[in-house]
Amino acid sequence: MSNRFALVTLVFLAVGPGSTAEEVQPERPAEPPPAPRASGPAPGVAMNNHYLDQTLRAFAEDIEGGEGRWLLTWYDVDMLVVSDEAADRMRVMALVDDAEALDRDQLQFLLEVNFDRALDAKYAIWQKQVWATFVHPLSWLTADELKAGMRQVISLNRTYGTEFSSTGMTFAPGLEEGGG
Repeated sequence: MSNRFALVTLVFLAVGPGSTAEEVQPERPAEPPPAPRASGPAPGVAMNNHYLDQTLRAFAEDIEGGEGRWLLTWYDVDMLVVSDEAADRMRVMALVDDAEALDRDQLQFLLEVNFDRALDAKYAIWQKQVWATFVHPLSWLTADELKAGMRQVISLNRTYGTEFSSTGMTFAPGLEEGGG
């Protein structure tokens, strides 16, 4: 097991249940949910932990966990996926680098990259580490959006230190160097 995977596993365990949002989760309906498609819920049905689990298991490698916490490998990148149905949020995270070594200019650069080169996925700092993240409302999430977000996380992870790009695109409409 790589050091990166070990740290992600440690974080996976630390991000466990216990949030106040989880404590006020609504009761689940007594009837079974509608039959899902191969990945994700049927059209018009909100994504939830059950469908998210099915979607992740349909394409991920080496997946562990469930009920709001998954540790998986996709395209050789270790990722943590966490969700909270009561808060209607989900997050995909991949460990990128140690943040303690970054100076002020490098931190500012990462913020600028988040604006123009990291589109739906972003760089973030958590627990003194740089992470590539994708955050989305859980109930609105589709299987295609999940895959696109995870691909962007993978790209941010792989291009850290070089292009710092989630898609290869740059988004800066009408902005010129030093302009305002």
